[in-house]
Amino acid sequence: PSSIPIQVTGILAMWAAGVLAAWLGTRVIVTRWTRRLTDTAKEMSKGDLSVRADLAGAPVEIRRVGDTFGEMAARLEAQRRDLQAA
Repeated sequence: PSSIPIQVTGILAMWAAGVLAAWLGTRVIVTRWTRRLTDTAKEMSKGDLSVRADLAGAPVEIRRVGDTFGEMAARLEAQRRDLQAA
């Protein structure tokens, strides 16, 4: 009977550790990279189409999004040059 509170405390401690690990993992794996993408998109929206997100070490899915932003910006820059030349 006296071991039940200890077991419950242990279970709660493991649950809290799991929640903390999930939060930290999300922060490291997802939030950091999406913040970089968001910052880059904001700069692009201000007209700086030469800016690119530094996504070295990011998960492949995030790098693909960054590459797509870069390709889009390059096409927009080319269109801008063509319009200015016309």
